[in-house]
Amino acid sequence: MPVIEERGVFWWRDEALPEDVIAPTSHVAGLLKIADNGFITLELDGYFPHEREQFSVLMEITPKATLSNISGVLKASGKRVLLLDVMSNGGHFSTNGLSYSEYYARQCLLSSSNFPKDIESRTFGRLDICLDGLEPWLRLSSIDVSQTGDEISVNYRKKPDISYAIEGGKLIFIFDIEGKGLFISKHSCLEMREKATLAFKAALPLTLTQLQEKFGWFDDLFTILTNSEYSLCWPIIDDVDADRKYEWYFLRPVTEQAAPQMHELPTNFLQLQGSLGNIVSNWMKKREEFGPGYYLYIGTRRGSKHTLKISLLR
Repeated sequence: MPVIEERGVFWWRDEALPEDVIAPTSHVAGLLKIADNGFITLELDGYFPHEREQFSVLMEITPKATLSNISGVLKASGKRVLLLDVMSNGGHFSTNGLSYSEYYARQCLLSSSNFPKDIESRTFGRLDICLDGLEPWLRLSSIDVSQTGDEISVNYRKKPDISYAIEGGKLIFIFDIEGKGLFISKHSCLEMREKATLAFKAALPLTLTQLQEKFGWFDDLFTILTNSEYSLCWPIIDDVDADRKYEWYFLRPVTEQAAPQMHELPTNFLQLQGSLGNIVSNWMKKREEFGPGYYLYIGTRRGSKHTLKISLLR
């Protein structure tokens, strides 16, 4: 099932966008799809203006270097889109029907507002990963429910953030709660759910390529810690200079395995809490040191169920 499948309007990134205008006059309507593994496609209901003939939509292999990125606005959500490293996938030209063009993109950023003009050249200092599905590993249990006679009480005390100094930066576990009816009033229905976010603050700003590598390392590490092929949620990157957050999608290996249950976990966050900083630091250092040895082992874990103990504490 696609992560995103939404229509919108799109245009070449280097086209001028006047203030207070949603899209330039050269925009083309189309459908953006992002598969569950981050495979990104854009099908336009036409073709972008081009200095060559209309047949170029069929002949073009890759866009010109100055036109390698595509901007857009999605219809239903209103989110702004930036497709990076775009490649043409041809299209269809018809003299008595609809002509259309298709593109692939290596990465996609989504934002609630327009992107800064220099977003492509920026570096980023923070990566946030929602840990939905890993509640059994985290041992989240801060919602206290009690009953006295006809009275039921629900109490929640937010856990303090837990930080670790690790190789290349800082790792922070951020705890919170979400749900419906969480404001002071009377309700006929109340929902509460604990959640946690893993934040990585880099010691030095990183490019998107470097951040993508770090994300892959965390995804692989949780494969070891949970003895599960469950894939981490899509990350959010923090643009500190612009005080904005962006949803971030890219091609990556994912599995259809369900989140691990408590009885399937070989260990958990409470057991590792005192040494987790050392575990993560050694995981990163040893990936650099041993390279393919670590990569190949994780590759054998995809699609198989077995356990291998790796010493990360020394």
